[in-house]
Amino acid sequence: MISDLTRMECLVLPFRNSDTVLEASFDAFFNQRGTQVVAITRAVCEQAARIRAAFPFKQMDSLHLAAAVVHGADVFLTNDARLSAFTALTVEVL
Repeated sequence: MISDLTRMECLVLPFRNSDTVLEASFDAFFNQRGTQVVAITRAVCEQAARIRAAFPFKQMDSLHLAAAVVHGADVFLTNDARLSAFTALTVEVL
């Protein structure tokens, strides 16, 4: 599961560099069987506000975590060790 926000962040570099090969690679990943792209909804935004009230996370990080919580993820994968302080779901630092 990834959010529309994750998809947006991944596409910045290929758009900036007019890299249609990388863009196609991301599109193939997002559209593969088993990958669910979830929306950033009002409920996600409200959950993100709750997360920001309780943790010193950046706005985008809070939105990512909130999308995972609201849409029922069991594990959140990240390369940001600071997010491991979040305890509402399992955070695995890669």
